[in-house]
Amino acid sequence: MVPYAYITNSNNNTVSVIDTASNTIAATVQVGSSPYGVAVRPDGKKVYVANYYSHSVSVIDTDTNTVTATVNVGTYPSGVAVKPDRTMAYVTNYGSNTVSFIDTTSDTLAGSVNVGSDPYGVAVSPNGTVYVANRVSDTISVIDATKKIVTATVNVGDNPRGVEVTPDGTKVYVANYNSGSVSVIDTATNNVTATVYVGNNPNGIAASPDGKKVYVSNYNSYVSVINTSTNAVTYAVDVGSRPSGIAVTPDGTKAYVSNRVGNSVSVIDTTTDTLEDTVTGFNSPNSFGHFIGAPPTQTLYPVANFSSNVTQGYAPLSVQFTDQSENATSWNWSFGDGFYSTEQNPTHVYTTVGNYSATLTVTNAYGQNTKSSKINVQNVSPMVPYAYITNSNNNTVSVIDTASNTIAATVQVGSSPHGVAVRPDGKKVYVANYYSHSVSVIDTDTNTVTATVNVGTYPSGVAVKPDRTMAYVTNYGSNTVSFIDTTSDTLAGSVNVGSDPYGVAVSPNGTVYVANRVSDTISVIDATKK
Repeated sequence: MVPYAYITNSNNNTVSVIDTASNTIAATVQVGSSPYGVAVRPDGKKVYVANYYSHSVSVIDTDTNTVTATVNVGTYPSGVAVKPDRTMAYVTNYGSNTVSFIDTTSDTLAGSVNVGSDPYGVAVSPNGTVYVANRVSDTISVIDATKKIVTATVNVGDNPRGVEVTPDGTKVYVANYNSGSVSVIDTATNNVTATVYVGNNPNGIAASPDGKKVYVSNYNSYVSVINTSTNAVTYAVDVGSRPSGIAVTPDGTKAYVSNRVGNSVSVIDTTTDTLEDTVTGFNSPNSFGHFIGAPPTQTLYPVANFSSNVTQGYAPLSVQFTDQSENATSWNWSFGDGFYSTEQNPTHVYTTVGNYSATLTVTNAYGQNTKSSKINVQNVSPMVPYAYITNSNNNTVSVIDTASNTIAATVQVGSSPHGVAVRPDGKKVYVANYYSHSVSVIDTDTNTVTATVNVGTYPSGVAVKPDRTMAYVTNYGSNTVSFIDTTSDTLAGSVNVGSDPYGVAVSPNGTVYVANRVSDTISVIDATKK
């Protein structure tokens, strides 16, 4: 988003809002009587306008360009500035010789401090120190805003008006209207370390975001550009008639100058320090202060959303959850069965039959949001189970119907079948063929071998992972365990174990346990890392 410039029109009690991308007036806001000073809150959400004859400050909501609050302050408020942490606004009251404090959260008066005679310009350093230009006293009041006291008074030129703190907080530049000069104050010592002569009646002043330049509007229709490393004037840019306020865009590419008598705003290209454009349609524009702010920050609330690869199936049911949320910075999953995760895209295995509500709660700095989805975990098909018996001497598997305890089918497999495992969904049977060094895969619907997978030497035991994605085969002769992908029925790797591995089993969480006959040990395998 591009920033906007807020131009006070003193003669018709309005603020014109300039779209700095097109240099056109995007909106006009009615405020108090004779608006003068203006400051945009650093986050771009609010604009504070000092109404000279109303003795008040109008607060503009930049989202709607409407006045949302009016704060009564001292007499003839002139300048206004907002603290960098955006918690407080400071208003100079020209007629009552005070500075009013406004709480920018509640937009209510939070106190005041007495300063010099006829306070006008005001600026705030990065550390929160407030600097006030007193026109008649020819001084700068330095305010400790936390204690609400003046801690120093610095003598400057005649009739100081505009005041600006460099972005690094080390210097304060003061435009002295009657002296035709700019005083440079060292903030560490509160001493004037340089005086730069610029032109007739300097008024507004603004520093570039990098602190390398300071722009000064001179009442005789030009802007002086000061090099802050040398404190020398390097350019003079002709602008409109009787320039008043000046501000630089947050990206430092443009400076905007309100021309009070010319009823215009001049736009300066800060790369070349030349006039780039002129915007018209104003009525005695002043805009004294930081009248350009950062684009309003967008409040991006989190929106929870996710999908899963399955929403129902037989236990144990493995579910891959995929986050599809917006603007999330943290994720908290509740799977509905007493298990939780903070991963963005977790996988969870439901081992118990039931209906579960999987819930994702996403969070960011602005809040949280939740979405739930149902997961239905079913029993394996209620059909009568079958028992699969390996016949080592004739290389077959007998299929027993457990309802009648009769042999329902005989399946030819490899040489000397030994270990056997039925996949948890009952769809496939894995048979370890000891002398064929292979595993036969039987389709239980047809009782036929649909695949043969070559594994290690003398495969003996076999087991299938509860989520039915992998089979594990102990190879007695090669001291390894082979991994078979049960979706494609292809070899997926192997792991070295103890001597003469034989039996094998898999826990609900996928850990594999292997009995090594000669080693007299059990190997415990993390199957995900192999």
